[in-house]
Amino acid sequence: MFDSFATAQVATAPRWLSRAVGQSWNDAVGLFKDGVFETATRAVLSRFATRAAGDALPVIAEDRDLEWGWDETEENARGRLRRGFTLHRLAGTRPGLELVLKSSGYPNAYVVSRRQWAPPGSRAHEYVIVLYPPFPWNDVDFPYDGLWCDPGTWDDGGVWGGAMPEMEQRRIERILEKWSPVHAVCATVFVCLEGTVVQYPERALGNGEFLDAVTMQWTPGVARYA
Repeated sequence: MFDSFATAQVATAPRWLSRAVGQSWNDAVGLFKDGVFETATRAVLSRFATRAAGDALPVIAEDRDLEWGWDETEENARGRLRRGFTLHRLAGTRPGLELVLKSSGYPNAYVVSRRQWAPPGSRAHEYVIVLYPPFPWNDVDFPYDGLWCDPGTWDDGGVWGGAMPEMEQRRIERILEKWSPVHAVCATVFVCLEGTVVQYPERALGNGEFLDAVTMQWTPGVARYA
């Protein structure tokens, strides 16, 4: 067996094509074949998230109908793309929505039924999302101001109170619109900046009171209908 086309081209050439000029021709043709083979191999591997080149990952994400994450690392992107078919299989379910959020840069994201969160007067089709750190946006680009652990300084371009960047809110809304259960509505998103909002899932949520927490909350107003 030969380890390359260049070696095989020279070794299998007829005698009349193995002299000086023929040798050069065989070397050139063999190297050309090796180049074509290498290009074809890389093209095939680019379909696999674990083997593709880094610049091919956004194309794979688009092909699998998955949105590229905020400042997403290559390692995280490969893992998320590898789980892409599982995400689609679980679309429209509570575990699926949680898995998408966790795969999109929120490893400590929880989807909670509104009735479990605050039973009195709640609606069965509503749910609440609780997001704990770490968050996918970069603390250097968006330093938190106004917290005791504030790493920034006054007028450094930080976000007061650690608010979620607006473009990240829009990304969450797109995730909910696509992956949320049919006829379900996200009533509130709690972004827990400090402390604990709820002790979930270790115990029942009770009336949903905050437990020593600094939070940001907003209502995405996203509903998904069949």
